[in-house]
Order: sequence, then structure tokens, then C-alpha cells
Amino acid sequence: MGLLQLSPPVTFEPVGPVTTVFFDDRNQQVFAVRSGGATGVTIKSPHGEPQISLRIADQGAIMSIKLSPDNAVLAVQRSPTQVDFMAVSQPEVEWSQAGRGKGCSILGFLWTSSTELVYLTDQGVEIYNITPEKRFIKFVRSCSTPICWYSCCPLGGFLVTAAKAQANQLLVWGLKGGSCYKLGVVEGEVREREAAMLVVYGQTFLAICRKKEEGEVEWELHLHRVQGDGVSHTHSLLTGTGPGPVAIQVVDSLVAVHDQGEGRTRLYDPRLAGGGAATTATTGTTGPVTMEPTLPPTAISKVEEGYMQAVGYSPSWVVFRPSTLVDARTGAMWTLTLHLQHAKGDPATLVKLLLQREGGKAPLLALLRSSLTSSLPLTTLSSLFHTVTGALADHTNQVDPPPMVVVDQADLYSHLFPEPEQGAVGVDRLQAALLELLLALSRHQVPPRQFLQELLLQLSVRAGRFYQLHQLLQYGVIGDSKQVACLLLSLEAAYPPARQLALDMMARLASATEEMIEIFLSEGKLIPALHLVKARGLVDSVSARKFLEAAERAGGRMDFFNVFNFFEERNLRLRGSGRFTRGEQCDGYVAKFRAMFLEDTT
Repeated sequence: MGLLQLSPPVTFEPVGPVTTVFFDDRNQQVFAVRSGGATGVTIKSPHGEPQISLRIADQGAIMSIKLSPDNAVLAVQRSPTQVDFMAVSQPEVEWSQAGRGKGCSILGFLWTSSTELVYLTDQGVEIYNITPEKRFIKFVRSCSTPICWYSCCPLGGFLVTAAKAQANQLLVWGLKGGSCYKLGVVEGEVREREAAMLVVYGQTFLAICRKKEEGEVEWELHLHRVQGDGVSHTHSLLTGTGPGPVAIQVVDSLVAVHDQGEGRTRLYDPRLAGGGAATTATTGTTGPVTMEPTLPPTAISKVEEGYMQAVGYSPSWVVFRPSTLVDARTGAMWTLTLHLQHAKGDPATLVKLLLQREGGKAPLLALLRSSLTSSLPLTTLSSLFHTVTGALADHTNQVDPPPMVVVDQADLYSHLFPEPEQGAVGVDRLQAALLELLLALSRHQVPPRQFLQELLLQLSVRAGRFYQLHQLLQYGVIGDSKQVACLLLSLEAAYPPARQLALDMMARLASATEEMIEIFLSEGKLIPALHLVKARGLVDSVSARKFLEAAERAGGRMDFFNVFNFFEERNLRLRGSGRFTRGEQCDGYVAKFRAMFLEDTT
């Protein structure tokens, strides 16, 4: 319960003896019209737009009423033969446009833009341009075809028409730039209530509810993708065995199939079906994907008095797309929203679904955390990591279409791998999970961040798995870095080979020369330090005082002699004299050298 929720209602004057109610799905506006408009027209939206109120002349019963997309022009149909227009700023002045077909009846009209209007008549499609400041309407063109009913997607610029109440085929049209052109034909008997046009992930689909097989009670919802170059059957959604869906909507790019008899809604994510094309294993042909519901069936809920309560599917609801419900009897309008934190189901499916939802990041991280802390098998957790890191790679590589949610490595580190507490996730579980995450990053060619590698090293030490740590370093699972090398040096007491691992790593890092020199000097290994200076080409720039100080601290007579002689030769090469400059601050070491070696020879 709670996945599908009703928004707080937008209230309006309910239908009554003097009030009629209309809804425009293009602009998502509800119209409460009193006395034919003479005592007021109130226009509201569920999306927070300001209320619009005006009065118009009562010239008969209104069949349809819609605003232009810019809310500047009101179109009112009072008869089957014409539509009346008025500016919202001056509603008392009207002008009209009749259908051009001889004896035609206007079945409906739709705004495709603020200056373009389309009539759907029983004889075809008529397109007009409107200039409201001049109260002028210009005919653009028409397409002749018998129409009994239609469904449209004005935002996508697509239209489907049927010649009969129970049509044997549907014609799909494109509307663009003042043109109307046929895109394709969908065969099969269809009635008006069984067809709808949807926009899912920004793509337009014609949805048709059909029985799976003739004579059976099981239903399918066929999705036909509508594009500028044609129409193709891409998905078949299994909807159950009831008398058919109450309605079809789209909530956050999930296709919602409401079943009034069951009082439940089935949700489908077409993108989780592989993008709409599948190969039939037996024939090798390409065909539509057959989909079960992506999530378990759910009921619609609402928050009332602080509690979540299931809402019965009211027979007085009128369902509009994409996700609006209107109850004209009570004067209320809602939108359906997804509360993703209440999503239940298979973790692998949930991860894929949450990656495609704009608000999916927080519940996705919570799901990954609960999967880590639960007894979920490591193989399943690994699969979840591969899905998440694959989406991260797609985002980095700008793969189209990009995932809605990007979970980066910092998010995974901070939400999944906190310091292990008493009774929380065990070190072994954390280490194994982190290793799977690094392997997933490697598979998708995403360079791992330093903090993840350091954490793996720390967990390996905490678990006492030094041999495994050795292997992780040798095979490059933990990459080379100064920080890792320093951590390895700190492990020498617990694991002596760690020191050599650190030195080998520093040798591979050209940027770690200074750190290696410091280590050699601190350990009194003066000759290896000088060899490293020569190998890195640092003879002319390295500090003589630092080396002489280390030689003095080491206490070896020959070490001091060799170091002093090394820098004296450098001085002679650079300046033609073996003397140290005053800025090098080596006077004390010069005196000591003379006392130790030159005075002995006199």
C-alpha cells in the first residue's frame, strides 16, 4: 500500500442543475461552467497554475470548451457545425469558424499550438491558423477520411481515427507544421474505449486493449510505438483476467492499468523490457515483447488524518491522461503520484526501475543498503552493483537515453560502507561486497575512486586477510597511489611484506619519489636514496643538508663520507668549486667532515 497515491484534491464547483464540468487533457484544466457561462466559467489546473475566471454569453448548451496553450483564447463548441472563439481578456466579443466539409459534423477539436487548431469532423481532419488579435481564422488544409471516433496526443502531434464504432482498422496520423499525413494502419477490431494514446519516456504509443486469444478471458494491452516514420507493435502487456481495464494512464513513465473490478492497478515499465524489440527464440524473428507487470499489483492510497488509507475505485471517477482523476459529482480533481519508497518486489527489478525515476535516488540507496545488511546472497548483491555501475558508465559516456538517476562512487561509499558497528554488518560481508563493487566498476571500465580502494585495504587488514590483500595488490584490484603506499608502510609490524609492497608501489609511481627518499633517509638507507636521486634525475635539485643530516643521524663514518663526497662533486660540476653556498646551511657538516677525515691525514 502507498506506492500509488492521490495528490491533495483541487476542488471546483460540482456538476449540478446549473453547472456543467469539462476537462481539457491537452492543458490539464477543469472547467466549471455555470448557466452556459453567463454566470461564470472557472478554470483550474492540478499543477498549481492560477485560477482563471471569466463570463461568456449563454448561447446554448456547451458541448466542449478548451483554452489555447497560452491561455489567451477560449474555444467553445455549442453545435456540431461550428466553434466559437473569444479572447480571455475580452470574452464579450466572439467570432466563429464552421467546418469546411459540406454538411459535416465537428466531433471535436484540439489545439496543437497557440496559433493552430485542428477540427475532427465526421468527414476528416481540418487544420486552421488563428490570429486572435485580428479575430481571424485561416484554413490551412484538410485530409478527407470518414471518422466515427478518434484519440489524440496533441503534445506529440499524433492522432488515431476510426471509421466505425467497432472498427476493423485504425488510421494513425501525424500532425506537424500545418500538415496532416498518414503514418500507418493498425489492424483488428477496436472500440473507442479500448484505445488510447500515451506518452511514455517521451515517446508516443497507441495502446489497444485486446483479448489474448479469441474466446479467452485473459486480456493484453498492445503498445504500438508511433514515430515520424511509422507505427510498430512493440509491447504486449498482460493485464489479467477481469472484464478489462477501467482505464489506462501513465505515472512517471510507468503504464498504469486500472482494474475497477479488482480494485487494483498494474504497473509496467516498457524500458525494462529491453527497449521494445525482442527476438523469438524458435523462429529468430523480431516481434513485440510480452511483459508481466513490473511490480506487484497495488491499490491507490491517500493520506487522511495522518494515516495512509486505501481508496476504492469510484465509479464516478473520470480518468484522463497522463495521470489525472476527476470526480465531477463531488467537485474534486487529483493527480496520481508515485511514492517510490513504498515500492516492493524483486531487488534486481526495483534497482532497474528506480534508476529510471527522477525521484529514485534516495529509495535506491536505501534498497542497496538494506540488501547489504540483509542475508541477500552475494551473487545477487553483485548483480545489483553491476546494474548501478552500468548506469553510471552510461551517464559518463553520455549513452542515449541516459538514466534518470546517477549514483556515483561517493554516494555508494557514504551510504553503504560506514564504519562497522557492534552488531551491524560484519567486516567479512563489507569486504566481500566492496570487492564485488570494484569488480563491477572494472567491468564497466569506470576507474575506481581512491577512497574505495583504501577502504578495501583497511577491511582486508581488519579481517586479517593479508594474503588476499597481497593478491589484490598484485593483480591491480587495489591500484597504485601514495596514500595506499603509506597505508602499507603502516602495516609493516603486522605484515612485514607490506613494506616491500609499498616500496614497489612507490617505485612505479613517478610522483612518489620524494616520499621514497624520505623513507630511505628515515631508515638510514643513504646509498639507496642517492641511487634513487640519480635515477629520477634529481641530483642538481635535491637538498644536500637533508642528506648530510640523515648521514650524521645514522652515525656511519663511511656513509657520511660518501654522502659528503657526492654533494661536493655536484658542487664542483655545477659551480667549478666543491664548496657549499651559504644558503645551503652546510657549514657544520663541512667542519665535521674536515675533523673526521682531513685532520686525520695531517
